[in-house]
Amino acid sequence: MQCNHHLKGVNCSQSGSSLDYSSDINAISVELADVEDNPSINGLKYLPLWPAVNIEFSGLTYEVPDQGNAQKAKQILRDVNGEFRSHELTAIMGPSGAGKTTLLNLLAGFGAVVSSGEILVNNSPRNMRIFRKMSRYIMQIFSTYSSL
Repeated sequence: MQCNHHLKGVNCSQSGSSLDYSSDINAISVELADVEDNPSINGLKYLPLWPAVNIEFSGLTYEVPDQGNAQKAKQILRDVNGEFRSHELTAIMGPSGAGKTTLLNLLAGFGAVVSSGEILVNNSPRNMRIFRKMSRYIMQIFSTYSSL
């Protein structure tokens, strides 16, 4: 991956969290400085302590019915692989329509169901009940949902 970034700590040759799929979407991973998770310092004493969340995904495919032909499906994501590691900042970049938001919706379990593939959370198959308690997802279009 070529990179012309002038950010401190950015290593474009880092192989840890780069996404391994279509050239339409690129990811850059930056390791963040270690910050102690101490609720008494930041004033968030009421929040439960959860383990760090690491997400790995492989072979993700997502299809929707083709509006022009009901017999066919339009493939939005095809065989997408990657990982997101705690204490790292990962950017997903690509042109409009490349599938960035769809990928995040699939990983968050929000409104979309994976056609095929595997999503692991901390090296175990994702359990949505537990995953929703230990993670947060801020959507691109902000609005209030009664289920939140």
